[in-house]
Order: sequence, then structure tokens, then C-alpha cells
Amino acid sequence: MRTSSELAKETGLSMRQIDHWCRQGYVKPDPRPADAGTGVPRTFSSGEVKTIKRMADLVWCGFT
Repeated sequence: MRTSSELAKETGLSMRQIDHWCRQGYVKPDPRPADAGTGVPRTFSSGEVKTIKRMADLVWCGFT
């Protein structure tokens, strides 16, 4: 499992880009506890991490 900030550092993407993909439904973070507030970082499963890394590769190749 990795957090959004860890993925941003690994891929060179911005946190905002990862957040956008989550809101659009392209990637799905692990469910948050019901009592989690806005300060709780999103975490991603290994499958979602692979998807984010592939999408980042496409972004760096010039795809939008």
C-alpha cells in the first residue's frame, strides 16, 4: 500500500493529478474508515499503484 504523497514522489505527478484521477473514477483508493476526516491520506492497493504508474508513464509520453 502506498499513499498519494508517496506515489507523487515516485512518479513525478502532482497530488492534484492523482486526486483528479480518483474523482474521475480512473483509480480507486482503498476505503477510508467512516470516522476519517479530510486529513487522512488516501492509500492505494498494489493493483491501483500499478495503474497509477502506467498512467504516469503515458502522461510523460505526451498523452492526456
